[in-house]
Amino acid sequence: MNEETYDIQETETKPRPIVAVVGRKNVGKSTLFNRLANKRIAIVKDQPGTTRDRLSIDVDVPEGSFTLMDTGGLETDPGTTIEEQINYQISMAMSDAEVVLFLVNAQDGLMPDDPTIDVMLISID
Repeated sequence: MNEETYDIQETETKPRPIVAVVGRKNVGKSTLFNRLANKRIAIVKDQPGTTRDRLSIDVDVPEGSFTLMDTGGLETDPGTTIEEQINYQISMAMSDAEVVLFLVNAQDGLMPDDPTIDVMLISID
């Protein structure tokens, strides 16, 4: 009887690190998301508040792989239930992420609410 043996190696798949892109409305988060994804996934418009839910895609670059997450525009003083829910989605994205990329519009520069957002980012669990 001929017995063959096989060397079976179990490969453990590590989860990809998550990079969450956050910032105020209309600073280019979805544009950056689409550019890094190398395809148009997120809707990009000049109208603030277009992105409301989190979007994510796995990205492979020569330096490594990660999951990129797009978020809606952060409101420091939400006035509607929708804005509160968008902030909740952003909070969840930041909690899940290993890296939080705070995006600002270079043409607008720092806005009065940016320091408040900065404090929110620093206080992430």
